[in-house]
Amino acid sequence: MQTKRCPRCKIIKQIYEFSKSSREKDGLQTNCKSCNKIISAQYRANNVEKERERHAKYHVKNKETINARVSQWQKDNPDKRRAISKKFYQTHKESEKVRIKNWDEQNPDWKKNYTKQWRLNNADYRKQYEKNYIENNRGLVNAKTARRRALLMQATPKWTNKEKILTFYIEAARLTQQTGIEHNVDHIIPLRSKIVCGLHCEANLQVITKIENSIKHNKFSIL
Repeated sequence: MQTKRCPRCKIIKQIYEFSKSSREKDGLQTNCKSCNKIISAQYRANNVEKERERHAKYHVKNKETINARVSQWQKDNPDKRRAISKKFYQTHKESEKVRIKNWDEQNPDWKKNYTKQWRLNNADYRKQYEKNYIENNRGLVNAKTARRRALLMQATPKWTNKEKILTFYIEAARLTQQTGIEHNVDHIIPLRSKIVCGLHCEANLQVITKIENSIKHNKFSIL
C-alpha cells in the first residue's frame, strides 16, 4: 500500500489518511487529515467573527439544500435527534419555554391540527400511557373523579331533563362502537373555567371525539 509523509507532523502515513486534492500532483492534500483538523480548529478559534459571517452567508445561499440534508438526517437518526433536542432544551429551558409559548400563541390552528393528528397516529401509545398513568396514580385519579362528580352535582339545575342528557351519552357510545373512534360527551361551556362556568344540562352538551375533547380542554368552543 502506498504511503506519504506529512510535512507538518513528519510522520509517514497510509494514503487513506490524506484527503483528496485535485490541485496536487499526487491527488492528495499536503498535510494529513489529523493535521488539517488541528490547523482548521486553530483558524476557527482565531477568526470567530469571520467564520460566523462565512457560515451565515453559506446558510442563506444554500438554505434549501441544508434543510433537506438536516431533515433527512433527523429521519435516519430519530434517537440521536431526540437526545440532542432534550440536551438543548435542558440547557436553554427558560428561553425555550418563552419561545414555545410565543410560537403557540401565534400559531393556534397549526398546534391544534398537529396535536389532533399526533393523537390519531399514536392512539395505541396514548391508551397504554393513560392505562399506566391510572395504575401508577390511583389516588390522584380517584380524587379527580370525586371532584368531577361533585362538580356535576353542583352544576346540575333542578329543571334539567335527565332523559335528554342520557341520549347524548347513548349517542357517544353508539359512535364509538360504529366508528372505532372513542367519543365523549363534552360541555360546550366548561363546568369549570376562568372565564365562565356552564351547567350540566342538555343545552350545554355536545358529542365529540375523545381527541377533540382533549384538545379543547376547558375552553369555550363549539366544534
